Amino acid sequence: MLRARLRALAAAPLRFPVPLACAVLWAAVTIAWVHDDFGVAPLVSQLQVFLLIGLFASLAVKLFAESRHWPAWRWLALTAAALGLLALVVFAGEQPRNALENPALWLLGAAAGLLTIVAPYLRRDAE
Repeated sequence: MLRARLRALAAAPLRFPVPLACAVLWAAVTIAWVHDDFGVAPLVSQLQVFLLIGLFASLAVKLFAESRHWPAWRWLALTAAALGLLALVVFAGEQPRNALENPALWLLGAAAGLLTIVAPYLRRDAE
């Protein structure tokens, strides 16, 4: 039982590479920000928001793709499109000094989190 769980844990980075990359990068940026390596930079808060919402968005896409048995190229293309649109919203949109104070990004983050919850159940053959 424990060996099966450890094998599943070891396979998780191969199953969810993009969400894992977003999580690791978010943690690195946040730790560096807490230690004040960046000073006060609006780009840091934008990067934190992008990586955190990107984590949930890419996870939702992966879970949706698995429920439909899509090949890897299809879910990677959809993930790239989702992250590209997210980058446009976060980096190119009108932002306050701190992106964490933008209510639109809070709503987008909540939507990505909720989408992650329901994505595995959005199948074509579901009744």
